[in-house]
Amino acid sequence: MARPTLSLTLPIFGSSVPANQWHRLSDLARAVDDAGIDRVLLTDHVVMGEHLDRYPFGDFHFQPDVPWLEPLSTIAAIAAVTRRVRMSTKILIAPLRPAPLLAKTLATIDQLSQGRVEIGVATGWQREEYEASGIDWSRRGQLLTDTLAACRALWGPSPATFRSTSFSFENIWCEPKPYQDRLPIWIAGAPNHRNLERLVRVG
Repeated sequence: MARPTLSLTLPIFGSSVPANQWHRLSDLARAVDDAGIDRVLLTDHVVMGEHLDRYPFGDFHFQPDVPWLEPLSTIAAIAAVTRRVRMSTKILIAPLRPAPLLAKTLATIDQLSQGRVEIGVATGWQREEYEASGIDWSRRGQLLTDTLAACRALWGPSPATFRSTSFSFENIWCEPKPYQDRLPIWIAGAPNHRNLERLVRVG
């Protein structure tokens, strides 16, 4: 019987690391790698708004002014100091990133880590993050689907062409491709028809 996969969330937000001591995460990542943990997970918020009462999963236990590291940059730093542990976002708010930039960033980190990157995605719950980024909150679900589908297209044969109601491109090269043949994408969401369609299309 295969052994269970052991994942650990790294503290990249709040007061879990002393002020201006975030470089200590490198030491923690090395320790996790040496201990045999299979995967480290990182969370995501680009900005925080003041309406924390809108958090849909109970109480939100942090104030808006707590520091929150950008997870993909942090994964790149972790990759540089580890040998075997896999690295993933628990939830990356993918619609807040332009699809070509997200595809390039993930492929770059996957190459540098020799295929140790995964990505967990969702739409997020804060309207303020979308408004601050100039993105239509009401289209977040469709934008998530289109962003992931565009990444898959850019990671496929070149040149890539993609068309959607959110954005389109034609005859685009995005190199290098990820180290892995199919970089794993985990999609968080309720078990409804829309999310099942998204899983089939881009998961």
